[in-house]
Parts: sequence; structure tokens; C-alpha cells
Amino acid sequence: MATLVLTRVANPLSYGVVIVDKEGRIQRFLEKPSWGEVFSDTINTGIYLLEPSVLQHIPSGQNFDFSKNLFPTLLEMQAPMFGYVAKGYWKDVGDLSEYRLAHYDLLEGQVDASLPGRLHTHGGVKVRMGEGTKVHPSVVMDKDVLLGEGCHIEAGAKITN
Repeated sequence: MATLVLTRVANPLSYGVVIVDKEGRIQRFLEKPSWGEVFSDTINTGIYLLEPSVLQHIPSGQNFDFSKNLFPTLLEMQAPMFGYVAKGYWKDVGDLSEYRLAHYDLLEGQVDASLPGRLHTHGGVKVRMGEGTKVHPSVVMDKDVLLGEGCHIEAGAKITN
């Protein structure tokens, strides 16, 4: 009825912790445990594949959380719930600082993705620039940056974290 995409993290305290058996069936699920409750480094990424029938377990007109309400209910019912442990890059971008870090990871090549523009070096920093973009030589940058098409960064500008 439900498949949760999972990943492994060093610090699972901010996530739903999950244990799956050899076939991938979810055996245990606990949302945002304390250190004393952590039983796995495998966490819920928030990516779900659900059969339409799962939606009938969600009451209308009231707050209802998948991790705190739906998944424990499905486990109690012994409904078929599976987890798929995905490999590769994953980041929770639920707040602005993590969203920003995900972009730095992308610019630093930690994510297998194709970025637009041509790669240049400016004062020891990698800069991807779109077509028609110009950066004055005196511009100061303290991190790698991606500039779109037609940007003009003039003398005295500073691009910082």
C-alpha cells in the first residue's frame, strides 16, 4: 500500500527513523526520536509511493500527518508498507539554511547534475556564467557561484555567503 524512500544519515534525530526486514518491509517507524530512542540510521526522506486506497485512511477536515498518524496506523493494521533505501545524494531542504547548503553542494560537484553556463575561475572561486554575463575583475566572491544569462556584476560588488 505504501513505499517510503529511505536513506542513511549520521544524525537521525530530526527525521523519522525506520527499520526494514530483508524483503524491505517496514518493521518499525518512529518520527523524530530522542538519542535514547534511535534504533537505526535509516530515515524517511519524505518521498512516498502510495496506493490510492491509502488516502481513505486520512480523515477530512482535520490536521493529519503522514509520519505521525498515517504510517503508524498502517503499521498497526499490518498493511503492506515497504522501504526502499536509496543511494546517492539526499538533503532535507525544509529550512532556508539547508536549502542554501544544497545549492552549495550542487555547485561543489557533490550532486551528479548538469549545470547551465560555462565554468570560469574568478579570484580562486569557480563561477558558472550564462550567455552574455560579465563580471568586473574587481568583484569579490567568497564561494562558488552560478550566474544566469545576461548578468552584469560591476566594480565594487561583493558576492558573499
